[in-house]
Amino acid sequence: MTNISISVGPGQNGSLIVETLATAGLLKQALWTFPELAIENIESNERKIEVFRSFGLLQRSVWAAWRRVPHYKYFETPRSWLLPLADRIFANRLVKCDLFIGWLQVSLSSMLQAKQFGARVVLEHQMSHISTWTDLVTEEYRAWGEGRTGFHSIFPDRMVKRINEEYETADFINVLSNYSKQSFIDNGINQNKIAITPFGVDSIKFTPGTFRRGGAFRILYVGRLELLKGIQYLLRAFVGIKRKDVELIMVGPILPEILPILKKFQDDRVTVTGGVSRDRLVEYYRDADVLVFPSINDAFGLVVLEAMSCGVPVIATDHSCGEDLVTDGEDGFIVNAKNSDQIKERLCYMMENPVRSIEMGAKARKKVESGFTIDHYRNRYLEMCSRVIG
Repeated sequence: MTNISISVGPGQNGSLIVETLATAGLLKQALWTFPELAIENIESNERKIEVFRSFGLLQRSVWAAWRRVPHYKYFETPRSWLLPLADRIFANRLVKCDLFIGWLQVSLSSMLQAKQFGARVVLEHQMSHISTWTDLVTEEYRAWGEGRTGFHSIFPDRMVKRINEEYETADFINVLSNYSKQSFIDNGINQNKIAITPFGVDSIKFTPGTFRRGGAFRILYVGRLELLKGIQYLLRAFVGIKRKDVELIMVGPILPEILPILKKFQDDRVTVTGGVSRDRLVEYYRDADVLVFPSINDAFGLVVLEAMSCGVPVIATDHSCGEDLVTDGEDGFIVNAKNSDQIKERLCYMMENPVRSIEMGAKARKKVESGFTIDHYRNRYLEMCSRVIG
Protein backbone atom coordinates (compact mmCIF):
# COMPACT_ATOMS: atom_id res chain seq x y z
CA MET A 1 0.00 0.00 0.00
CA THR A 2 1.19 3.51 -0.81
CA ASN A 3 2.11 5.66 2.19
CA ILE A 4 1.64 9.42 1.93
CA SER A 5 2.82 12.13 4.31
CA ILE A 6 1.73 15.75 4.01
CA SER A 7 2.64 19.08 5.58
CA VAL A 8 -0.19 21.60 5.84
CA GLY A 9 0.50 25.33 5.75
CA PRO A 10 -1.47 28.52 5.05
CA GLY A 11 -4.24 28.20 2.49
CA GLN A 12 -7.54 26.44 1.97
CA ASN A 13 -8.68 22.81 2.05
CA GLY A 14 -5.75 21.44 4.05
CA SER A 15 -8.04 19.56 6.43
CA LEU A 16 -10.08 18.21 3.54
CA ILE A 17 -6.99 16.86 1.78
CA VAL A 18 -5.80 15.18 4.98
CA GLU A 19 -9.18 13.55 5.55
CA THR A 20 -9.37 12.46 1.90
CA LEU A 21 -6.01 10.70 2.15
CA ALA A 22 -6.89 9.19 5.54
CA THR A 23 -10.25 7.87 4.34
CA ALA A 24 -8.54 6.25 1.34
CA GLY A 25 -6.14 4.50 3.73
CA LEU A 26 -3.13 6.31 2.27
CA LEU A 27 -2.15 8.74 5.01
CA LYS A 28 0.96 7.96 7.06
CA GLN A 29 1.66 11.33 8.66
CA ALA A 30 0.19 14.84 8.73
CA LEU A 31 2.38 17.79 9.74
CA TRP A 32 0.21 20.73 10.80
CA THR A 33 1.33 24.36 10.86
CA PHE A 34 -2.15 25.72 11.60
CA PRO A 35 -3.97 26.23 13.91
CA GLU A 36 -1.12 24.87 16.07
CA LEU A 37 2.18 23.24 15.21
CA ALA A 38 1.43 19.52 15.48
CA ILE A 39 2.43 16.15 14.07
CA GLU A 40 -0.19 13.48 13.51
CA ASN A 41 1.01 9.90 13.00
CA ILE A 42 -1.27 7.15 11.73
CA GLU A 43 -0.50 3.60 12.83
CA SER A 44 -2.96 0.76 12.15
CA ASN A 45 -5.79 3.28 11.73
CA GLU A 46 -4.93 4.83 15.10
CA ARG A 47 -4.15 8.56 14.96
CA LYS A 48 -1.74 10.03 17.51
CA ILE A 49 -1.13 13.78 17.70
CA GLU A 50 1.86 15.57 19.20
CA VAL A 51 1.29 19.31 19.72
CA PHE A 52 4.26 21.69 20.04
CA ARG A 53 2.74 24.26 22.38
CA SER A 54 6.08 25.97 23.00
CA PHE A 55 6.25 26.82 19.30
CA GLY A 56 2.78 28.36 19.47
CA LEU A 57 3.86 30.50 22.40
CA LEU A 58 7.00 31.57 20.52
CA GLN A 59 4.99 32.41 17.43
CA ARG A 60 2.45 34.53 19.28
CA SER A 61 5.18 36.34 21.20
CA VAL A 62 7.16 37.15 18.04
CA TRP A 63 4.13 38.51 16.19
CA ALA A 64 2.92 40.50 19.22
CA ALA A 65 6.33 42.16 19.52
CA TRP A 66 6.67 42.72 15.79
CA ARG A 67 3.32 44.48 15.45
CA ARG A 68 4.55 47.10 17.91
CA VAL A 69 7.56 48.09 15.80
CA PRO A 70 6.91 51.41 13.98
CA HIS A 71 6.83 51.18 10.17
CA TYR A 72 8.10 47.59 10.03
CA LYS A 73 4.98 46.24 11.71
CA TYR A 74 3.26 46.23 8.30
CA PHE A 75 5.81 43.78 6.87
CA GLU A 76 5.34 40.00 7.11
CA THR A 77 9.03 39.41 7.91
CA PRO A 78 8.47 37.02 10.87
CA ARG A 79 7.08 34.46 8.43
CA SER A 80 10.59 34.03 7.02
CA TRP A 81 11.84 33.10 10.51
CA LEU A 82 8.98 31.04 11.93
CA LEU A 83 7.94 28.89 8.96
CA PRO A 84 11.46 27.53 8.25
CA LEU A 85 11.78 26.71 11.95
CA ALA A 86 8.53 24.75 11.81
CA ASP A 87 9.77 22.99 8.68
CA ARG A 88 13.00 21.91 10.39
CA ILE A 89 10.98 20.45 13.27
CA PHE A 90 8.91 18.51 10.75
CA ALA A 91 11.94 17.28 8.79
CA ASN A 92 13.51 15.85 11.94
CA ARG A 93 10.36 13.82 12.64
CA LEU A 94 9.34 12.87 9.12
CA VAL A 95 8.64 9.16 8.69
CA LYS A 96 9.53 7.16 5.59
CA CYS A 97 6.87 7.46 2.90
CA ASP A 98 6.30 6.82 -0.81
CA LEU A 99 4.87 10.26 -1.55
CA PHE A 100 5.41 13.49 0.34
CA ILE A 101 3.06 16.44 -0.26
CA GLY A 102 4.77 19.62 0.86
CA TRP A 103 2.81 22.81 1.41
CA LEU A 104 4.18 26.01 -0.08
CA GLN A 105 6.41 28.03 2.32
CA VAL A 106 6.69 25.34 5.00
CA SER A 107 8.25 22.33 3.31
CA LEU A 108 11.76 22.78 1.88
CA SER A 109 13.62 20.86 4.61
CA SER A 110 10.92 18.20 4.76
CA MET A 111 10.95 17.79 0.98
CA LEU A 112 14.71 17.25 0.99
CA GLN A 113 14.36 14.70 3.80
CA ALA A 114 11.59 12.88 1.94
CA LYS A 115 13.85 12.61 -1.10
CA GLN A 116 16.48 11.00 1.10
CA PHE A 117 13.86 8.31 1.77
CA GLY A 118 13.36 7.88 -1.99
CA ALA A 119 9.88 9.42 -1.94
CA ARG A 120 8.27 11.33 -4.77
CA VAL A 121 7.59 14.96 -3.80
CA VAL A 122 4.63 17.18 -4.72
CA LEU A 123 4.51 20.86 -3.80
CA GLU A 124 0.95 21.91 -2.93
CA HIS A 125 0.85 25.45 -4.33
CA GLN A 126 -2.30 27.52 -3.72
CA MET A 127 -1.23 30.74 -5.43
CA SER A 128 0.39 31.90 -8.67
CA HIS A 129 4.15 31.60 -9.26
CA ILE A 130 5.98 33.73 -6.72
CA SER A 131 7.52 35.96 -9.41
CA THR A 132 4.14 36.65 -11.02
CA TRP A 133 2.65 37.24 -7.58
CA THR A 134 5.39 39.66 -6.57
CA ASP A 135 5.30 41.63 -9.82
CA LEU A 136 1.53 42.08 -9.83
CA VAL A 137 1.20 42.89 -6.16
CA THR A 138 4.12 45.34 -6.17
CA GLU A 139 2.65 47.14 -9.17
CA GLU A 140 -0.70 47.42 -7.42
CA TYR A 141 0.77 48.81 -4.24
CA ARG A 142 2.66 51.42 -6.23
CA ALA A 143 -0.54 52.47 -8.00
CA TRP A 144 -2.85 52.50 -4.98
CA GLY A 145 -0.67 52.37 -1.89
CA GLU A 146 -0.73 56.06 -1.04
CA GLY A 147 3.06 55.96 -0.56
CA ARG A 148 2.99 53.28 2.14
CA THR A 149 5.20 50.20 2.21
CA GLY A 150 5.07 46.84 3.97
CA PHE A 151 1.72 45.59 2.76
CA HIS A 152 0.16 42.28 3.72
CA SER A 153 0.76 40.43 0.45
CA ILE A 154 4.43 41.25 -0.10
CA PHE A 155 6.63 38.23 0.65
CA PRO A 156 9.95 38.82 2.44
CA ASP A 157 12.98 38.33 0.18
CA ARG A 158 14.18 35.37 2.24
CA MET A 159 10.82 33.67 1.78
CA VAL A 160 10.85 34.29 -1.98
CA LYS A 161 14.25 32.61 -2.19
CA ARG A 162 12.99 29.68 -0.15
CA ILE A 163 9.89 29.27 -2.32
CA ASN A 164 12.02 29.15 -5.48
CA GLU A 165 14.10 26.42 -3.86
CA GLU A 166 10.88 24.50 -3.17
CA TYR A 167 10.06 24.74 -6.89
CA GLU A 168 13.43 23.25 -7.80
CA THR A 169 13.16 20.45 -5.23
CA ALA A 170 9.63 19.27 -6.10
CA ASP A 171 9.04 16.53 -8.65
CA PHE A 172 5.59 17.99 -9.34
CA ILE A 173 3.77 21.19 -8.44
CA ASN A 174 0.01 20.95 -7.83
CA VAL A 175 -1.89 24.15 -8.63
CA LEU A 176 -5.55 25.14 -8.61
CA SER A 177 -6.26 26.73 -11.99
CA ASN A 178 -5.04 27.28 -15.51
CA TYR A 179 -4.19 30.86 -14.60
CA SER A 180 -1.82 29.58 -11.94
CA LYS A 181 -0.35 26.96 -14.30
CA GLN A 182 0.30 29.60 -16.95
CA SER A 183 2.16 31.74 -14.41
CA PHE A 184 4.61 28.86 -13.93
CA ILE A 185 5.04 28.31 -17.66
CA ASP A 186 5.66 32.04 -18.10
CA ASN A 187 8.45 31.77 -15.52
CA GLY A 188 10.21 28.88 -17.22
CA ILE A 189 8.76 25.87 -15.38
CA ASN A 190 8.16 22.84 -17.61
CA GLN A 191 4.41 22.35 -17.98
CA ASN A 192 4.84 18.59 -17.53
CA LYS A 193 5.87 19.30 -13.95
CA ILE A 194 2.53 20.98 -13.18
CA ALA A 195 -0.73 19.30 -12.16
CA ILE A 196 -4.07 21.14 -11.87
CA THR A 197 -6.53 20.09 -9.17
CA PRO A 198 -9.36 22.64 -8.88
CA PHE A 199 -11.32 22.94 -5.66
CA GLY A 200 -14.81 21.63 -5.03
CA VAL A 201 -17.57 23.11 -2.88
CA ASP A 202 -19.98 21.71 -0.32
CA SER A 203 -23.04 21.71 -2.58
CA ILE A 204 -25.25 20.50 0.30
CA LYS A 205 -24.43 23.48 2.49
CA PHE A 206 -24.26 26.04 -0.32
CA THR A 207 -27.64 25.78 -2.02
CA PRO A 208 -29.99 28.29 -3.69
CA GLY A 209 -32.63 30.00 -1.60
CA THR A 210 -36.30 29.12 -1.86
CA PHE A 211 -37.36 32.53 -3.19
CA ARG A 212 -35.87 35.57 -4.88
CA ARG A 213 -35.41 38.73 -2.84
CA GLY A 214 -37.07 41.89 -4.09
CA GLY A 215 -35.85 45.46 -3.74
CA ALA A 216 -32.55 46.91 -4.89
CA PHE A 217 -30.23 44.96 -7.17
CA ARG A 218 -27.65 43.49 -4.79
CA ILE A 219 -24.00 43.10 -5.78
CA LEU A 220 -21.91 40.95 -3.44
CA TYR A 221 -18.17 40.76 -2.82
CA VAL A 222 -16.76 38.10 -0.47
CA GLY A 223 -13.13 37.87 0.63
CA ARG A 224 -10.44 39.87 2.39
CA LEU A 225 -10.70 43.58 1.70
CA GLU A 226 -7.22 44.26 0.33
CA LEU A 227 -5.57 45.58 -2.81
CA LEU A 228 -4.63 42.10 -4.04
CA LYS A 229 -8.32 41.25 -4.39
CA GLY A 230 -8.92 44.16 -6.75
CA ILE A 231 -11.82 45.69 -4.84
CA GLN A 232 -10.53 49.13 -5.83
CA TYR A 233 -11.62 48.34 -9.40
CA LEU A 234 -14.99 47.04 -8.24
CA LEU A 235 -15.57 50.20 -6.20
CA ARG A 236 -14.56 52.40 -9.12
CA ALA A 237 -17.04 50.53 -11.34
CA PHE A 238 -19.80 50.71 -8.75
CA VAL A 239 -19.63 54.44 -8.04
CA GLY A 240 -19.90 54.95 -11.82
CA ILE A 241 -23.37 53.37 -11.73
CA LYS A 242 -25.73 56.25 -10.91
CA ARG A 243 -28.88 54.24 -10.27
CA LYS A 244 -30.32 54.37 -6.76
CA ASP A 245 -31.85 50.87 -6.87
CA VAL A 246 -28.51 49.09 -6.54
CA GLU A 247 -26.32 48.25 -3.55
CA LEU A 248 -22.92 46.72 -2.95
CA ILE A 249 -22.33 44.43 0.04
CA MET A 250 -18.69 43.71 0.89
CA VAL A 251 -18.15 40.77 3.25
CA GLY A 252 -14.77 39.86 4.71
CA PRO A 253 -11.91 40.91 7.00
CA ILE A 254 -10.73 44.49 6.45
CA LEU A 255 -6.97 44.99 6.11
CA PRO A 256 -5.51 48.40 7.03
CA GLU A 257 -4.11 48.91 3.52
CA ILE A 258 -7.61 49.18 2.06
CA LEU A 259 -8.95 51.91 4.39
CA PRO A 260 -7.84 54.81 2.14
CA ILE A 261 -9.57 53.12 -0.82
CA LEU A 262 -12.84 52.73 1.10
CA LYS A 263 -12.67 56.41 1.98
CA LYS A 264 -11.82 57.41 -1.59
CA PHE A 265 -14.88 55.59 -2.99
CA GLN A 266 -17.24 56.22 -0.09
CA ASP A 267 -20.86 55.76 -1.16
CA ASP A 268 -24.07 55.44 0.87
CA ARG A 269 -25.07 52.44 -1.27
CA VAL A 270 -22.00 50.46 -0.09
CA THR A 271 -22.14 48.29 3.06
CA VAL A 272 -18.98 46.78 4.57
CA THR A 273 -19.79 44.01 7.05
CA GLY A 274 -16.37 42.71 8.11
CA GLY A 275 -15.95 38.96 8.53
CA VAL A 276 -19.02 36.75 9.08
CA SER A 277 -19.56 33.10 10.03
CA ARG A 278 -19.85 30.41 7.36
CA ASP A 279 -23.53 29.92 8.19
CA ARG A 280 -24.30 33.60 7.71
CA LEU A 281 -22.27 33.66 4.53
CA VAL A 282 -24.72 31.27 2.86
CA GLU A 283 -27.50 33.78 3.50
CA TYR A 284 -25.48 36.58 1.91
CA TYR A 285 -25.06 34.49 -1.22
CA ARG A 286 -28.74 33.60 -1.38
CA ASP A 287 -29.69 37.25 -1.00
CA ALA A 288 -27.40 38.42 -3.83
CA ASP A 289 -28.14 38.99 -7.52
CA VAL A 290 -24.49 38.67 -8.57
CA LEU A 291 -21.09 38.02 -7.02
CA VAL A 292 -18.15 40.04 -8.33
CA PHE A 293 -14.68 38.52 -7.92
CA PRO A 294 -12.36 41.32 -9.14
CA SER A 295 -9.03 39.81 -8.05
CA ILE A 296 -5.85 40.92 -9.80
CA ASN A 297 -3.99 37.77 -8.79
CA ASP A 298 -5.78 34.75 -7.36
CA ALA A 299 -4.95 31.11 -8.02
CA PHE A 300 -8.56 30.12 -7.44
CA GLY A 301 -11.18 31.82 -5.27
CA LEU A 302 -13.45 29.34 -3.49
CA VAL A 303 -16.07 32.07 -3.10
CA VAL A 304 -16.73 31.80 -6.85
CA LEU A 305 -17.81 28.18 -6.43
CA GLU A 306 -19.77 28.96 -3.28
CA ALA A 307 -21.78 31.64 -5.08
CA MET A 308 -22.37 29.43 -8.14
CA SER A 309 -23.50 26.60 -5.87
CA CYS A 310 -26.07 29.00 -4.39
CA GLY A 311 -27.40 29.76 -7.87
CA VAL A 312 -25.70 33.16 -8.12
CA PRO A 313 -24.03 34.22 -11.37
CA VAL A 314 -20.44 35.46 -11.05
CA ILE A 315 -18.37 38.18 -12.69
CA ALA A 316 -14.76 37.04 -12.31
CA THR A 317 -11.44 38.23 -13.71
CA ASP A 318 -9.09 36.31 -15.97
CA HIS A 319 -6.48 36.41 -13.18
CA SER A 320 -8.33 33.79 -11.15
CA CYS A 321 -10.23 30.54 -11.55
CA GLY A 322 -12.81 32.45 -13.61
CA GLU A 323 -12.01 30.90 -16.96
CA ASP A 324 -11.93 27.39 -15.42
CA LEU A 325 -15.40 27.70 -13.88
CA VAL A 326 -17.41 30.33 -15.75
CA THR A 327 -18.57 30.09 -19.35
CA ASP A 328 -18.64 33.73 -20.39
CA GLY A 329 -22.17 34.89 -21.13
CA GLU A 330 -23.74 31.58 -20.10
CA ASP A 331 -23.44 31.20 -16.32
CA GLY A 332 -21.53 34.40 -15.59
CA PHE A 333 -18.99 36.74 -17.14
CA ILE A 334 -15.20 36.92 -17.45
CA VAL A 335 -13.58 40.37 -17.41
CA ASN A 336 -9.99 41.48 -17.70
CA ALA A 337 -8.23 42.10 -14.40
CA LYS A 338 -8.11 45.76 -13.34
CA ASN A 339 -10.80 46.75 -15.86
CA SER A 340 -13.48 48.76 -14.08
CA ASP A 341 -15.26 49.60 -17.33
CA GLN A 342 -15.87 45.94 -18.11
CA ILE A 343 -17.14 45.26 -14.60
CA LYS A 344 -19.54 48.19 -14.85
CA GLU A 345 -20.76 47.11 -18.29
CA ARG A 346 -21.53 43.56 -17.14
CA LEU A 347 -23.27 44.78 -14.00
CA CYS A 348 -25.47 47.13 -16.00
CA TYR A 349 -26.36 44.31 -18.38
CA MET A 350 -27.46 42.12 -15.49
CA MET A 351 -29.51 44.91 -13.90
CA GLU A 352 -31.26 45.52 -17.20
CA ASN A 353 -31.87 41.80 -17.83
CA PRO A 354 -33.01 40.30 -14.51
CA VAL A 355 -34.62 37.21 -16.03
CA ARG A 356 -31.45 36.44 -17.95
CA SER A 357 -29.43 36.86 -14.75
CA ILE A 358 -31.62 34.33 -12.92
CA GLU A 359 -31.17 31.86 -15.79
CA MET A 360 -27.40 32.30 -15.59
CA GLY A 361 -27.49 31.56 -11.86
CA ALA A 362 -29.44 28.34 -12.45
CA LYS A 363 -26.85 27.23 -15.00
CA ALA A 364 -24.08 28.04 -12.52
CA ARG A 365 -25.66 25.70 -9.96
CA LYS A 366 -25.89 22.90 -12.53
CA LYS A 367 -22.22 23.32 -13.42
CA VAL A 368 -21.24 22.87 -9.77
CA GLU A 369 -23.37 19.74 -9.48
CA SER A 370 -21.82 18.24 -12.60
CA GLY A 371 -18.15 18.72 -11.76
CA PHE A 372 -17.21 20.88 -8.77
CA THR A 373 -18.56 19.31 -5.58
CA ILE A 374 -16.46 18.15 -2.63
CA ASP A 375 -16.65 14.57 -3.94
CA HIS A 376 -15.34 15.68 -7.33
CA TYR A 377 -12.43 17.39 -5.60
CA ARG A 378 -11.63 14.33 -3.48
CA ASN A 379 -11.55 12.11 -6.56
CA ARG A 380 -9.39 14.57 -8.50
CA TYR A 381 -6.91 14.79 -5.63
CA LEU A 382 -6.56 11.03 -5.34
CA GLU A 383 -6.12 10.78 -9.11
CA MET A 384 -3.37 13.39 -8.95
CA CYS A 385 -1.55 11.41 -6.26
CA SER A 386 -1.92 8.23 -8.29
CA ARG A 387 -0.44 9.85 -11.40
CA VAL A 388 2.53 11.20 -9.46
CA ILE A 389 3.33 7.86 -7.86
CA GLY A 390 2.60 5.88 -11.01
